[in-house]
Amino acid sequence: MNSEISPDHARRMGIYTQLFSLIALLLFSFALSSCTVRYTPPKTAEGFSQEIARSEKQISSQEDAATRAKGHLRLAWLYLDHRNPRADYGRALKEFEAYLRLAPEKAEDDEIQEWLPILRDWEALRKQNSILQEQILTVTKEKGEGKGLLDQQAAMNKKLKEDNRKLRENNKHLQETIKKLKSLDRQIEERRRSIQ
Repeated sequence: MNSEISPDHARRMGIYTQLFSLIALLLFSFALSSCTVRYTPPKTAEGFSQEIARSEKQISSQEDAATRAKGHLRLAWLYLDHRNPRADYGRALKEFEAYLRLAPEKAEDDEIQEWLPILRDWEALRKQNSILQEQILTVTKEKGEGKGLLDQQAAMNKKLKEDNRKLRENNKHLQETIKKLKSLDRQIEERRRSIQ
């Protein structure tokens, strides 16, 4: 049995190998481009305000769902950006959700799926914090109106201490969430830089 490969066969194998490598490279490039976020942040606070206004105008003036979806996604990234002096995580969550309603085929985007639970937790904690603050104000007001029996004041003080403890816990949890958000934002920025 002859184990040598003919020159013609070797040439064809080389072409097939190159073709396979080219196809693999194209598929890899396509996969990377579909995962990256096409977002270049503004450099100034005014730039963020202008970009937000431009994206909001794009959303309200377009009838095309795909164009509106892109506007919502752009707004989400703008509100989420740690360089934005008016970052608004609650608004970023709403914009991501609007984007996913308009572009449900993008619901599996890893980057967005990483952010959604963090932003939802943050929003729930923000609402709890607001409720506790209102309760503290109510208790403080009642205390100030002179409902003043000693037993009522002792009960109110106990409730205030408990509310303050809950607020401290919520604030601690919010700070941890913000740290996670900043860390995730830095990771995303590093991914973008490594891809570019």
